[in-house]
Amino acid sequence: MSSSARIAAGIVALACVALAAWGVTRTARSGFDSLSAHSVRWELAAPCVASLVAFAIVYAYCWSMLLRALERRPISQLAAMRLFLVTWPGRYVPASLPYYAARLAAAPAVGARRSVVAASFVYEMLFGIASSGGVATVLLLAMSSGRIGGGAWAIAAVLAAGVCGAMLHPTVPRAAIVLAAKRSRRLAPLEEHLLPPAALLRIFAAYVAGACIVGGSFWLATMALGAEVSPLTAIAVYNLAGVAGMLAVAVPGGIGVREGVVVALLSGTVSPPVALAAAVLARLAGVIADLIPLAAIVLFDALRRAGPARQPAADPAPIVREAA
Repeated sequence: MSSSARIAAGIVALACVALAAWGVTRTARSGFDSLSAHSVRWELAAPCVASLVAFAIVYAYCWSMLLRALERRPISQLAAMRLFLVTWPGRYVPASLPYYAARLAAAPAVGARRSVVAASFVYEMLFGIASSGGVATVLLLAMSSGRIGGGAWAIAAVLAAGVCGAMLHPTVPRAAIVLAAKRSRRLAPLEEHLLPPAALLRIFAAYVAGACIVGGSFWLATMALGAEVSPLTAIAVYNLAGVAGMLAVAVPGGIGVREGVVVALLSGTVSPPVALAAAVLARLAGVIADLIPLAAIVLFDALRRAGPARQPAADPAPIVREAA
């Protein structure tokens, strides 16, 4: 990587750190009163942060799979995941501009075309909505199977599967791309980048794993506050709230939207103050978890660059003169 590229990457990293810190401050101010009224079991809050770090890594892996499938040739998967994790905190800006713009700018560095990266954004949104919505729907149906007839449950499950399948059908991203191309002609070439069915199913399964992990992190947040919420309910509620947050594109990281939906959906299970406290705790854990991979990458790069400089210069070999 050239020096100018390193400087640009450093600027992006610093901007992401600053934006994530801003997100932490804003979230902490909005939910401080709610959290201060409850005792937090930090031994359960720590696993919540760890699970959200795993969630970010899984999403980075999903994006690298997307690039490889869209390019239809091998690319540097590790470089793609690294780029994703460095830009991940950029979601805390309106419209997530650093998150998207930095990946577009650095596309050649990971061996991908910018048009492919732009197409991956469309699939990223579709997969995120389909996986989170699908996991939430299946869990809600499973929990209500004892209260509704078996036939009705089967019909509802088939309908849910049909909706998820429709979201993943090639015509849906094509229609989204065509609609975007009507607004900007530069996006018209994206129609050439469509995933084959096998890649769709494989990548969708990875996104489903990410949806389960992020839902599990919210359950750990409720446990840390002593709230009695079942794991299935927590995963379903947080994924439905995540869909709302993803659809609220102009809101930085869906801050406020996801928390509001969580409170509305959990109002029948726990009190609204407890639900808000759990949502805020999960948000704070998420922002901290977003910074951990970025900090690890920056630290690793700093140590790697400082390594050769710290090694002492080798003493010159002594000159041995042969006896005359």
